[in-house]
Amino acid sequence: MSNSRWTDELLDKMRREGDPAADAVVQALFEQGNLESVNKLMRTLIENDDMPPAELPAIVLDYLNTTNHLPAWADHDNLSLGSHLFNRYGPEMVLLLFGASLPVLYAAHPGNEVLVATTHMTNNVHRRIIETGQFIFDVTDLKAWNGSGRGLRSSQKVRLMHAATRHYLWHHPEWCEHWQPDWLIPICQEDLAGTMLSFSVTTIQGLEISNITLNAEEKEAYLHLWKVIGHLIGVNDELMPTDYADAELLFNKWAARNHKDTPAGRELMKAMVDFWYERVPGKLFDGVTSGWARLWVGDKLADMLGVPPFNWTLNLLKLQIFIWKYEDVFEDWFVPYQFFTRFWTRKLMIALMALERNGKRPDFHIPTALQEKWKIK
Repeated sequence: MSNSRWTDELLDKMRREGDPAADAVVQALFEQGNLESVNKLMRTLIENDDMPPAELPAIVLDYLNTTNHLPAWADHDNLSLGSHLFNRYGPEMVLLLFGASLPVLYAAHPGNEVLVATTHMTNNVHRRIIETGQFIFDVTDLKAWNGSGRGLRSSQKVRLMHAATRHYLWHHPEWCEHWQPDWLIPICQEDLAGTMLSFSVTTIQGLEISNITLNAEEKEAYLHLWKVIGHLIGVNDELMPTDYADAELLFNKWAARNHKDTPAGRELMKAMVDFWYERVPGKLFDGVTSGWARLWVGDKLADMLGVPPFNWTLNLLKLQIFIWKYEDVFEDWFVPYQFFTRFWTRKLMIALMALERNGKRPDFHIPTALQEKWKIK
């Protein structure tokens, strides 16, 4: 397939576009009640997972009602298969979230400047990590897209938070000094597409590096799930890949345009590495977590982000990859295998569930099916 569709001309255009529908809601709030109205919306979004209607302005409620549906092209069979893949390979995909998908985004400049600015303003890098993890669980749950699922609401919430962040970076006297005009639109369409691809293409590529190979149907289904999520968080239809091969082409083009060695990327990655090290028992096994990142993103990107080099724990990673190759053979009957393959994920998930989120938000929510599968209740 030719890569002529993903031209610099198109992606330059997408760097100048935000999300008109969601941006209009935040702009209307600002015009009706000044910056405090936007502040109140942001506080509500941050402090509540379910966006209580009583605390939301009418214009926001109207927006939520008009966007509370899947796109017409959504395929429920593919959504179901995509969610079942996460249920099947969830432990590996969770590790990939923290060890590959987020580092791939951290290296992307100037998009990473948004993450640095918002982290500085909230003074809580861990909250950013937790919120991303919660979003992934919400949209990949087996029940994400039925009446009781959290997929739609979580996507709508992220979209509004993006719009509010854009507004802050343009208008808030403290925030706007962190965003340079030549960086154009914060959380622009190109970066939204990069986010969609970092959670789909990067995950699938990481599984393959780890000796877990999805067939063509499974790759297309997992991509479709993230295309639907991408649509719901405001990705322009022009940036929707036609299939997995097309998605890889767009991802490679986006990475070539945006991956750079920057202080922002290194700062974000250091925060992630510190987050891991604080949650791994002792010091001896620290290299396991940063080792996964270096293995999955490759030495070039890892060096760009300042990821520590491999140490003796590389042997543990190689053993893990060897075992993953035979996952279908061993998982259902070999208890020591299940303990070994789930050990690091269990440690990470238990730590996330135990973290305080400003003393206001509900506990970190992991779907019941996954709690039972990973034995983390």
